[in-house]
Amino acid sequence: MKPIVETELSEIRRQEELLKAKDAQLQSLGLSLAEEKIKNVQKDAMIQSIGQQLAQVKIDVALLKGAVSQ
Repeated sequence: MKPIVETELSEIRRQEELLKAKDAQLQSLGLSLAEEKIKNVQKDAMIQSIGQQLAQVKIDVALLKGAVSQ
């Protein structure tokens, strides 16, 4: 026969409060992580756009140099 373990109500409530606090912390961390991921996607898009603009400027400069040389 298994022994019955009795836990005080105050201990159970304390454990429940700890779980709620951990859940709230995890939700907050999850939100922060999602925000950082969005920032990284925006940063990557901006870097790609700048790279395209730089490539276009290089092409324009090369065309101008070719026009001046001829």
